[in-house]
Amino acid sequence: MIWCLKMNKVLILNHPFVECGVHQFGKRVYDAVKNSRKVKFSYKIIHDRKEYLETINSIKPDYIVYNYHWDRMPWLTVKDITENKNAKHYFIWHDGSIFSHYDKYLFFGACDTNIIPKEKRILFPRPLRNYTGDYPKNKIPTIGSFGFCSQNKRFPEIVTMVEKEFSEAQINFHITRPYFGDKYGYDLNSIVNACKKNNKNPKVKLNITTDFMDVSKLLTFLAGNDINVFNYTNDDNPGYSAALDYALSVERPIAVTDAALLRIIASKDTMLGNKNTIKNILDRGTNPLENYYSKWSVDTFKKEMENEFKEDFNMRNRILTDRDREKYAPLIKKMFKVIPEMMGRKFDRANVQQAFGVDMVMKKYRKGDDVLCVGSYEDTAFEYLKEIGYVMTDIDPQTNGLDLNAFKNSTDRKFDIIFSISVMEHVDHDKGFIIDICSLLKPGGLGILTVDFREDFRTSRKGAANKPGGDFRLYTKADYERIAKILASRDCFFVDEFIVDAEPDFEYMGLKYGFSTMVFMKRIE
Repeated sequence: MIWCLKMNKVLILNHPFVECGVHQFGKRVYDAVKNSRKVKFSYKIIHDRKEYLETINSIKPDYIVYNYHWDRMPWLTVKDITENKNAKHYFIWHDGSIFSHYDKYLFFGACDTNIIPKEKRILFPRPLRNYTGDYPKNKIPTIGSFGFCSQNKRFPEIVTMVEKEFSEAQINFHITRPYFGDKYGYDLNSIVNACKKNNKNPKVKLNITTDFMDVSKLLTFLAGNDINVFNYTNDDNPGYSAALDYALSVERPIAVTDAALLRIIASKDTMLGNKNTIKNILDRGTNPLENYYSKWSVDTFKKEMENEFKEDFNMRNRILTDRDREKYAPLIKKMFKVIPEMMGRKFDRANVQQAFGVDMVMKKYRKGDDVLCVGSYEDTAFEYLKEIGYVMTDIDPQTNGLDLNAFKNSTDRKFDIIFSISVMEHVDHDKGFIIDICSLLKPGGLGILTVDFREDFRTSRKGAANKPGGDFRLYTKADYERIAKILASRDCFFVDEFIVDAEPDFEYMGLKYGFSTMVFMKRIE
């Protein structure tokens, strides 16, 4: 029998036009994460809206990442975003081609635009490749460049620069026509001919290839050059050149201009001009680029993508503190607006428990999930969620005459989420309480509890007096260890380790104690 955590499903969507920088970028993002064991990444090339809807219905992703450009995905509609609330809709930033509706925009390497609100941006490293091929030792300086055949790449001018600086050299260009080239006036032949025309020195050899290469061959081509030069004109493009990703991947020196597309690595040590020549930059080697190799490594990229999309259970089992009160202050403010009378009857410093419960339910809820609240009477978490539209089942002896055990024995239903806020400390036999919740959870289902906590509480006569009236106990780390064994016996487990890292910060009836959280999951067989 194999047990595993539920992994989030992330679907990366691409358009079908392979000879396109946008397409290649989306494919490279997927290739870097496809072997993840923490997130279930999948990849699909979409031709039309019908295929899109079929894919969504089949995979049922938690997140959809659109490798979007307005003329590459013309089939996408606003309705596809606004009506599919079962998934988060993330878009990859390219050159300012923005879809009108989105949850987040993904940036890679840098984010220096204000077009997307700050709270809707996520920054990742650039998606480089691992190159494990050879590095030939060239007998003469070998200068290379590659890209699609646009005039702003200024390939012919590179030939002139090389001949000015070197009496003898090899120039290698790989220039191809993009899929959309004819539409936008890309003229491969004229650029090739201009390069040949500028090649006047017979000791400077010019080699130009024009057939579209796969990634492996492209990396080998770049690694075969002593330096790769990108001589773009500045057209204030808000995107970032993906050509640099390939050049960085082979760890050869790179020379760039001050063009906006190249700004991501432009510096006084890599930029042409101001007495900075190709030869100067070549002599510096890769020292100016070492920082990028580490912070944009393949492993770093994968790790940060996993951290963004994996099930976020880090430190879910903890003592709630003033940091949490500050974090949840906006949510608590909303709760006061929606259910003011009930919130007004509560202790301000205790509201952090209900806010934690609401936040967890809202983050983990997916449309159609079955949700159970245990102990709904006067529970502001339940009332707030109900008022804003969540459909839930609730039980409480004071509202419907049912306690947890009676409800469990009366139904065959199972639940995706069960939450119970500040209840279990009032239950005499908490072992049975935990067992009943476990039995009501679906595989992969989540239990979300808060309890009263004080690490030095003991069930001695002296300790028993040091607790609020109505509490059977204050929980300790030893209780977490005890409950962990109960969970294990019922195919459940805490989603992370509980660590005592804070002092009691709530006072009631002259007693000091705190609030801690218990979040656990039922195993998926």
